[in-house]
Amino acid sequence: MIIAGMASVLFGVIMVLWSGAGALAVLWLIGIFAIIFGVLMIILAFKLRGLKKRVEQAA
Repeated sequence: MIIAGMASVLFGVIMVLWSGAGALAVLWLIGIFAIIFGVLMIILAFKLRGLKKRVEQAA
């Protein structure tokens, strides 16, 4: 926990010193998160669709 806290403080200092690079890094993180989240949602949708068909067949 101490290391995580120190890393957070260091990240905050770097963000203040190099705000342009920090903003770009945050932009990349948000973009990557959005892509991964979207892919996972598509996969989940197909799995739920298959589950619905199996439930309907069982009934």
